[in-house]
Amino acid sequence: DNPAAAAAQAPAKKGKKPQMHAAKPLYSFSGHQTEGFAMDWSRTVRGRLATGDCNGNIHVWNPRDGGGDGAWNVDLRSYAAHTDSVEDIQWSPTEATVSRPVPSTRRFEYGT
Repeated sequence: DNPAAAAAQAPAKKGKKPQMHAAKPLYSFSGHQTEGFAMDWSRTVRGRLATGDCNGNIHVWNPRDGGGDGAWNVDLRSYAAHTDSVEDIQWSPTEATVSRPVPSTRRFEYGT
C-alpha cells in the first residue's frame, strides 16, 4: 500500500539505470579540525553526545529544545584536557557532566 516502497522494490527498466539521490545530513558540525573516532552517548542525559578527535579535542553535543528537527547545540569551545589523540571516550554511568577520554598514551584523565 506504500507507493514509495513499491517503487524502491520495483526492478529497473531495461536500458535505464536507477537514479541515486544523495541524502543530506541532518546536521553538520565543523568544530573538529581533524578526523576523530571517539564518541559516546550519555546514559544520564537523553540525547547528549561527546565526540573526540585526533588533535585531542572533545566536543559535547546537546539536542536543541524541541528535539525533533535534528538540530544540535554543540559547544564550539573544545575540552582540551590533553594534547594526545582521543582514541575513545566514555561518559560516567552516574554523573551527567563527567566523561573519561582515552588518549593514545592510554592514560585515563577525568574531566568535565
